[in-house]
Formats: sequence, C-alpha cells, structure tokens
Amino acid sequence: MWDELVSLGVIASQSKRWKAQAGALLLFTEMPRPAPPAARSATLRPYQLDGYHWLSLLWDLRLGGVLADDMGLGKTVQTLAMASRAAANGTLGGEAGPLLIVAPTNVVSTWHEHAATFCLPLFPCETFCPVRHRQVRLST
Repeated sequence: MWDELVSLGVIASQSKRWKAQAGALLLFTEMPRPAPPAARSATLRPYQLDGYHWLSLLWDLRLGGVLADDMGLGKTVQTLAMASRAAANGTLGGEAGPLLIVAPTNVVSTWHEHAATFCLPLFPCETFCPVRHRQVRLST
C-alpha cells in the first residue's frame, strides 16, 4: 500500500504540505494571542491561556498538537476553547468538518459534559470501543 501511495504522489504532496505548514512556525517571532471565544462560560487561568494560544496557533496552521501536563490542570477546557474559536471562525463544523478527540473511556463523560457546558454551538457525540472489539489488527 505504501508503494502505491508513493506512486500516486500522495506521500510527496502530503510531505510538501506538512513541511510548509510546520515551516510557518519559524516565521513567528512571538506567539499569537487570540482572545478566547466570548461565548465560553469559563475563565481560563494564565497557564491555560498559554495552552489555548498554542492549540489555536497549531489549528490555524493546520497542524496537530498535544498538551501534556498533570491531570486536573484544564487541558479539556483549553482544547474546547480552541474548538469554540475554530467553530466561531468557520474552520470547524459544517462544511469545514468535525473535530475528533480520542480519550480514555474514563474521561469521555467529562469531555462530553464540558463540551455541553462550555461549547454551546458544538454538538459533541460520544463513541465507545469496548475491549471485546479491540481485537482487530491494523497492520501485518
């Protein structure tokens, strides 16, 4: 399959696009600081604003990213603030497409509750994969 993707030019075009998007990070002399969406019903702490700004920059550049810190510091709210901003500016939802968040089963209900509380224009949908269905091999 890889050889087929290479022969079709998919790998080269994706690689070229990714290099351009990631290279755009080098053009910034300081972090853009977009205001959090007004519709949010939570106030972000200063360190959460930093995470929100980082995620917003990555979203705007069409890059993926990760927030990694101790549990309970607000990664869910930071991510939902970014999603609300993206929905408000038309880069999430509708024709722009959905946002997929993959999370352990034990925090899915928290994500859903926070999305319903803080992201009223978004429509969260929970999908679970029970252990018995995880037996599918993804590669050989």
